Amino acid sequence: MFFSFQMRKLAIRNLTGHYYLNGNWRIDFPRPMTYAGSIWHYNRRPQGFAAPDHITSMGPTTEPVYLVVSNSPFYLIFINVNSKTRCI
Repeated sequence: MFFSFQMRKLAIRNLTGHYYLNGNWRIDFPRPMTYAGSIWHYNRRPQGFAAPDHITSMGPTTEPVYLVVSNSPFYLIFINVNSKTRCI
């Protein structure tokens, strides 16, 4: 999976609303992270808060998660346990 959006921050949360990445008024530093049973690589290139976010993961996940795009409340991507994605 690969996701990238310019000038918006990407966040990942689970079904209960717990944010693993960039949630609850905080922005994480780019680095590899482990959650939902998978390793996720979070980058901003070029470095800086205005740079586009990139999130990659080879999966599979052990729990469903949402990829949330900040400043766009109607755009969510649901990532299911079997790694199929669908927009809702």
